[in-house]
Amino acid sequence: MVLTARRKDRIEALAAEINDAGHQATAYALDVTDRAAVDEFATAFRTLAVLVNNAGGALAPTPSPPETPRTGAACTRSTSSAPST
Repeated sequence: MVLTARRKDRIEALAAEINDAGHQATAYALDVTDRAAVDEFATAFRTLAVLVNNAGGALAPTPSPPETPRTGAACTRSTSSAPST
């Protein structure tokens, strides 16, 4: 498994935990807001079986709607206006 994050120290610590549990993980420092860095990183791998993108960012603040009386659960929506490629 390949792990990325902006903070090298944190992602290396997580990779160490995974490796200590008997699995295999490699850590890379990567800022996903740097398109050139993402492109370079992506070309380093021949195949990609699963991608989990959990990057956060404040592109444009969008408040969450209030709780709905019918369900009592707050609704959420994407705050990203970036086009998918």
